[in-house]
Amino acid sequence: MELYVSFSDVMHFFRRKWIKFLLVVVLFGVVCSLLPLQTASYTYTANTTVMLNCQVPENADADYRQQYTNILNYRVQAAVAEASSNDLLESTADKLGIKKEVIKKITGEQVKSAPAVKLTIQTSNASLAAKISDTAAQILSDDMVQQFPSPKLSVFISEKALDTASHSQNTAMLKGGILGAALGFLIFVCYGLIRVLTNHAVNSGKGAAELLELKFLGNVPHTGDKDKQADAFRRMRTAVLNQPKAAKSLLVESTGKDSGTPQTAAGLAISLAQAGRTVLAVDADLRDPQLASLLGVKPEKNLRDVLDGRSTVTEAAVEVPAHKNLSLLAGAAGSENPADLLTKSFSEILEEAESEYDSVIICAPSQPDYPDADSIASCPNAVLLTAKYGTTSYNVMRGAISATKEAGGSLSGFVVTDA
Repeated sequence: MELYVSFSDVMHFFRRKWIKFLLVVVLFGVVCSLLPLQTASYTYTANTTVMLNCQVPENADADYRQQYTNILNYRVQAAVAEASSNDLLESTADKLGIKKEVIKKITGEQVKSAPAVKLTIQTSNASLAAKISDTAAQILSDDMVQQFPSPKLSVFISEKALDTASHSQNTAMLKGGILGAALGFLIFVCYGLIRVLTNHAVNSGKGAAELLELKFLGNVPHTGDKDKQADAFRRMRTAVLNQPKAAKSLLVESTGKDSGTPQTAAGLAISLAQAGRTVLAVDADLRDPQLASLLGVKPEKNLRDVLDGRSTVTEAAVEVPAHKNLSLLAGAAGSENPADLLTKSFSEILEEAESEYDSVIICAPSQPDYPDADSIASCPNAVLLTAKYGTTSYNVMRGAISATKEAGGSLSGFVVTDA
């Protein structure tokens, strides 16, 4: 397993996936903001306090007066027990004309050691909370008076319930949206880290150079910014020309389909021509030739004509109007197998081209998929491999490097495309 990950690799992944990243964050935020509409259930609480008092008869003897405290305490405990009973809940609901499910719970407790009972009600209806609490307290008071006629018991509400403010649904949706967006952010960050850490493809050019023991010559950006791409090819041109053994002819070889080989060959050829060198771009991809379209020319003759002896390099090569000093020997599809055709006389054609141009840039099809590149790898002075960012695996790169060397090619280095 190859593992070479830097912080820049992680940031590069998120820059390339920023649209998906934004969509995930927004999606989680929207979903979580809508959840309160379906699942949010709030419980509101209200409290009412009732006081109990026993009237002692004027003609009561001393023993009876001494028992007053015990009698009153017994009444208080009875009130606490009734307050927590289901009967009070049902009676309160009936009196208010509401479903008993609206009242979730009623409980009672003695206020410290005082002859007072505090009722606590729980309900899902904020606007009814105070009314339910006061109504339950009044029913309890009436029941206690009826249950204990002697000595006469008086019960009254000493502290009514306060109105309860309902929770704002908009606030709940806002909180849900913020939490959802944060969750989406964390999930995508974790996903991105896992993707980067478990990716066995070439991401870092410098890291791949160390692992593959092959010189890294630069990145070709995936962006459509022509200025950035042009600067990338200028850096690549400098790296190619300043090697210890500068190559007059260079084969740009693909390590897989859609790895940007035609674009790399065209960009490097243009950059060399801009430096004042006479350059011939040769499209040796006789299966799916693209250089003519990329350079904007429509040649009458092509490489197949030259390989078959129907034309010379000079006759088949056409100047590229948009780029001074640049000519193209275009490729063309045909019935004869390209590998067989290239093996016959490509070396002689290249010798002729090298005698007339300062630089010859050759574009070949995918090395792992076709034998075409191996057929001509030994002909040019150097071979440049292209690896697509995040797609070309290290195993494929090693296979291409090994096959090129076995075919007699002299590897100059590699570039990372779509970076």
